[in-house]
Amino acid sequence: MALSKQHEYYEKRLDEIIKEMPPFVVEYVDDKWDHRSPLTLFNYVRDFQSFFSWLMSEGLVQCESIRTFPVEALATLSLNDVKNYFKSLSRKKYEKGNELQKISQKTVNRHLSALRPSSTI
Repeated sequence: MALSKQHEYYEKRLDEIIKEMPPFVVEYVDDKWDHRSPLTLFNYVRDFQSFFSWLMSEGLVQCESIRTFPVEALATLSLNDVKNYFKSLSRKKYEKGNELQKISQKTVNRHLSALRPSSTI
């Protein structure tokens, strides 16, 4: 079966972004490869990247880069830490055209799906 251009495009982008991820995220993507589309996996990896970056910028996790993000740090997070991330995410604004927009609830829900403990590790 021939792959669609979109499938090939997101496979390539996923291959690029996964190089910046810690080993446990690489393993997660490998485990999900046969069950999720490259677009879904790419978005999940970007969601991990966003979460890890936020944790580092808030001083909740100390590491040199996302690539060296320790999986053990996830076990030490409080429920409040996670709630604060989702509050920050749902309040985040970005420019689309000439307008400021909030991230959609659908996007927030996808972040939740990607980061849900039973689906990640």
